[in-house]
Amino acid sequence: MDLGLHESDKPNPRENANIFSILTLWYTLPTFLLGRKKSLEISDVYKTLPSHQSKQLGDRLEHAWKIEEANSLKSKRQPSLSRVFFKTFGLEYATLMLPTAVSELIARLLQPLMLGELISYYTPGQTSITKSEAYCFAAGVVACSLVQVFIVSLSALAYSQIGMKMRIATCSLIYRKTLKLRKSTLREMTVGHVVNLLSNDVSRFDFVMAISHFLWVGPLQTVIVIYFVYQEAGVSAIIGVVVLLLFLPLQFIMAKVIAKLRLQSAKRTDERVRVMNEIISGIQVIKMYSWEKPFSQLVSSLRKSEIKFVRTISYMQGGFLSFFLYASPLCLFVSMLSYTLFDEHITAKKLFVLTSFFNILRINMCNIFTQATARVAELSISIKRIRNFLMYDECNKNKDTNKNTKVSKSVSEHCINSISITNGMAKWIESSADYSLKNLNMKVKRGTTIGVIGPVGSGKSTLLQVILRELHLVEGSMELCGVVSYASQEPWIFNGTVRQNITFNKPYWELRYKNVVNKCCLNSDLLSLPNGDMTTVGERGVSLSGGQRARVNLARTIYQEADIYLLDDPLSAVDTHVAKELFDECIKGFLSEKTVILVTHQLHFLKEVDSIILFENGSVKAEGTFHQLQRSGLDFAKLLKVEEKNAEKLSKEKGSEEKSSSFEDLYQIKSNGNEEQKSEGSVSKDVYKSYIKAGANWFVILLVFLLFLILQAAISFGEVFVSIWATEEEKRFNSTVTLGESERDIWNFSTEAYLYSYGGIIVLIATLTISRNLVFHTICMRSSVTLHYNMFNSIIRGTMRFFNTNPSGRILNRFSKDIGAVDDMLPITTLDSFQYSFMLLGIVVVVASVNPWLLIPTAVIFILFYFLRNFYLGTSRNVKRLEGIARSPVFGHLNASLQGLTTIRALRAESTLVHEFDGLQDLHSETYFLFMSSSQAFAYYLDLSCTIYICLVTFSCVLVDSSMTGGNVGLVITQSLGLIGLFQWATRQSAEVENQMTSVERVLEYQKIEHERSLETENIIPPDSWPQYGEVKFVNVFLKYFPNDPPILKNLTFSISSLEKVGIVGRTGAGKSSLINALFQLSDTSGSILIDGIDIKKIGLVDLRSKISIIPQEPVLFSGTIRKNLDPFNEYGDDALWSALEDVELKNLIRELNLGLNSIIHDGGSNLSVGQRQLICLARAILRNNKLLVLDEATANVDPQTDALIQKTIRNQFAQCTVLTIAHRLNTIMDSDQILVMEAGSLAEFGHPYILLQNTNGVFYGMVLQTGAAMAHNLTEIARQNYNNALGIKRGS
Repeated sequence: MDLGLHESDKPNPRENANIFSILTLWYTLPTFLLGRKKSLEISDVYKTLPSHQSKQLGDRLEHAWKIEEANSLKSKRQPSLSRVFFKTFGLEYATLMLPTAVSELIARLLQPLMLGELISYYTPGQTSITKSEAYCFAAGVVACSLVQVFIVSLSALAYSQIGMKMRIATCSLIYRKTLKLRKSTLREMTVGHVVNLLSNDVSRFDFVMAISHFLWVGPLQTVIVIYFVYQEAGVSAIIGVVVLLLFLPLQFIMAKVIAKLRLQSAKRTDERVRVMNEIISGIQVIKMYSWEKPFSQLVSSLRKSEIKFVRTISYMQGGFLSFFLYASPLCLFVSMLSYTLFDEHITAKKLFVLTSFFNILRINMCNIFTQATARVAELSISIKRIRNFLMYDECNKNKDTNKNTKVSKSVSEHCINSISITNGMAKWIESSADYSLKNLNMKVKRGTTIGVIGPVGSGKSTLLQVILRELHLVEGSMELCGVVSYASQEPWIFNGTVRQNITFNKPYWELRYKNVVNKCCLNSDLLSLPNGDMTTVGERGVSLSGGQRARVNLARTIYQEADIYLLDDPLSAVDTHVAKELFDECIKGFLSEKTVILVTHQLHFLKEVDSIILFENGSVKAEGTFHQLQRSGLDFAKLLKVEEKNAEKLSKEKGSEEKSSSFEDLYQIKSNGNEEQKSEGSVSKDVYKSYIKAGANWFVILLVFLLFLILQAAISFGEVFVSIWATEEEKRFNSTVTLGESERDIWNFSTEAYLYSYGGIIVLIATLTISRNLVFHTICMRSSVTLHYNMFNSIIRGTMRFFNTNPSGRILNRFSKDIGAVDDMLPITTLDSFQYSFMLLGIVVVVASVNPWLLIPTAVIFILFYFLRNFYLGTSRNVKRLEGIARSPVFGHLNASLQGLTTIRALRAESTLVHEFDGLQDLHSETYFLFMSSSQAFAYYLDLSCTIYICLVTFSCVLVDSSMTGGNVGLVITQSLGLIGLFQWATRQSAEVENQMTSVERVLEYQKIEHERSLETENIIPPDSWPQYGEVKFVNVFLKYFPNDPPILKNLTFSISSLEKVGIVGRTGAGKSSLINALFQLSDTSGSILIDGIDIKKIGLVDLRSKISIIPQEPVLFSGTIRKNLDPFNEYGDDALWSALEDVELKNLIRELNLGLNSIIHDGGSNLSVGQRQLICLARAILRNNKLLVLDEATANVDPQTDALIQKTIRNQFAQCTVLTIAHRLNTIMDSDQILVMEAGSLAEFGHPYILLQNTNGVFYGMVLQTGAAMAHNLTEIARQNYNNALGIKRGS
């Protein structure tokens, strides 16, 4: 599955960077310069750093996990994934603790002390501090900032890299585990669960590790701060700290509650993503059945359930973070109140030293520490989910849990039997009392070909799963001698070239490859492809017809060098003559010396196999050669006798090979058609407008803006108020104000008045903060709900062209990662951005009010920041988009792996798939590291610029000391010190908002995809009884799959009378399935298609599709109850449902299930056989009771008994209907009223089959002739008898 997507040989600038470049992050400059010149593409991405490579990290974590599992078994305890992470990454983390301690415990805590001494210099009348010493203290303040800038930026990048490595390693481990899961586990587990683990759960490592060091820094800082504030202000200061710390238990409780809510939210996200995966996979069936509405209701219900928890989490986080704004003022208020009650004197130094220390605690303890605890609580839930996933049962073939299973990969002369099973008993669900296989005894001699037959659900495919050791024997024993290769019943084709699909995990051996392609009848198909065998076939092989998929699947199997070949019904999807050639040349020729187990419904081939095994109800009913079974008295032997009598009458005859895909004849999924498009430049204003409009009207947005503005005004006023208070207290203490001046001073309040006023300001700030956060998060949640709703409604109404050209992983990425970002990250990031931007504005106003001259350096620094931001944002935005694009193939790869898991394991390709997954992860990791390092470089240079600004402000205070007071100096410097983190964080968060808005942009992109026409229309509403007769008329119909491509159906004109049974035949690519697409309006058509005289293009799609029943070749079931799969609209009562099931002979089977109609169907109907799924699809058609029925090769994958049942049911239940059948076996359509022969998209012949057979030069005659002399004779006889009967009826009437 290597598409070459992750290959890059560009050397990474970081890998060989010198020490100066590393310390200054200068190695990021080439990325910025390239981003300025052009829009970055995947091809511009550098080679992944060795320390970031998925394989290396995955190997380390897997090794540690295995050791932990072994230790836990010895200690009889649950294995701890957290312990594994500690052992794997703990040392790397520990090396960062020393520089962090220097920055956070020394430089940051010395700064307030330096500031206090500097403020003391301005105390009226002081003589203890000289101007030179004041300069030294000013230099100390700046030096502390400089140390923080150097250490914080570099350590932040290092911590983030550890989080990234943990995520990469965990993803690799999860994927490796996925490839080992037992089939029974997969039946119970959803794809959505694994997708959610790989998207949302593992992303928490990135968030947590970036701030994890504050979990130990915060408490240590608190202890040191308590000592310093006690030295400064005694017990009063400690009381303030205690008040701040009292809020921590409340925040911890909230963090715990949020974590529990997050777990509930994750479960509901799993379910929603799982349903979305089913919808995307089965979208064509949903459209044909016009089931958009019930699935929309289901997704809407799941989203409501999910968003309920997301909304609660969002509100709690808002309250959680609101304390950040009023924590420091509250502590200062309590300390000063205590100080006053103790009759102590308040000074400017005490106020601002305490304010600085309280700000440190507010940021590091009340904000980051509490965020870290909340994130860790959420991460612990995610780690638990991942650990539980890693504890699922494995299908470990190398260490088989069944001691009675013996496997020898080498074939020696002593190996007489390739397969030997004795008294075998097996079941899928261990707790079930029913066995899937029972009393199984079989010996398969080396080099023989064994045919396995039996009715639907008899255990044929289960036998192969036992041989593959996907299903272990509960009792009995099994011996295998040789290497096994396997072809699945449902072809597994992944998104790659035809050659990659065939060679798969093996090297390209030209001679063997060409031989295999020839034996699998693929030569002519490869010639018709635009790029031969290097043509990309698209996800699930969407650009290939069903027969081509089957043959590519078979080619992959026999390209493998094995001793035992297990072939699960590989001949069902091909023409009769192709099936015969495959059997003769491939199975009996190419594999003549190999052991072959052939599950088949092609009974006429059984004469040429060495032995036949007949299964019924999970056990072997008979075993022997064709003639032995023919002479037996078994009921099933009647089918064999009929087979011999009619030669190849029941051969799997495909007038066209199987179901051509809706891209029949066109191989439109070109390699460039699979590339994900990305927007360029800045995120459009329309994206912001759309996000805002989705949440609220402009009046509410104005109200929120005013709340931000008023809140910041209150905060800034409170800070100025403290400065005035400090100045007045010093004046009062030093008695420097005369009585007349005191009366004229409007700020001449008592200490008590200042305290009460300050308390009122704090209450106002708290009230405004909570109100603003509540309103803001409400708007964000509404936006998120609306965006998801609109995107889903857009997707469900998208054209089939959209789904055929976009891999499911790409679509799922929008519904998982992007919606997750819009739900969780965007609201917090946007709130931060606005909050910090207003705080910056407040700082500028406050500084200007003290010294207007400081506006000059402020303006300069703002201009510098503006250019830095623009320089950064262009590249950052591009890299963020690339990261989103690089993420999609990871999900697509996972999805394809889950679909083909049995094949992957059977062909021992796990290492190949893991290598490819690691490669895709490496591509994503490099884009992520580019984004991370460029963001940190931006922050580094912003903070460096801020330090220069702090230097200017601090030294300007010393230079103009004559006009400054201690209160003013403290105010200006504390405000400018706030800039060092605030400015870069505000700028980064504003840039991050734009980066996160790319998720909104990607969601909005899917709201603008090409849609089908309206589901309902008011122009022409057909009556409820329509169609009353079932007359179908095509008039000059053309069909195109792409607007600029030539038509596939060309000038098609024919009429089908009421109640006629019409067979549709044609060679591969003739346009048969395209004709069905036209009838269901799944593609663009021109001309007229009339049903009972009404042009179907003029009516709503629901009105059209709900009136046509279809039984598809590949039965699609959805997880849920049997009732919902039959009747999603709840239109029918239980009696009608049971009656339909009785008609298809499933009533007894369903009744035996515990819950009857409410019994659960797993993902894709995996707990039912293919034949049983097909019968449920037939029951759907019976329930609908429409006048028009389409059979799209409905019996291609079922045994002759089930085929006979389906044909009988159709004749009985749909006698009064018009039936259109795409031929799968010519004998089933030879008694049709009309045969419609398609050739190259045009109508070649149309008429009664007997009339068409009179034209010896006709296409239909040639098709019948290809079946062989005996079969052709029988088919002609059927047509003649039907024709005579029809004539007799006409004459009689």
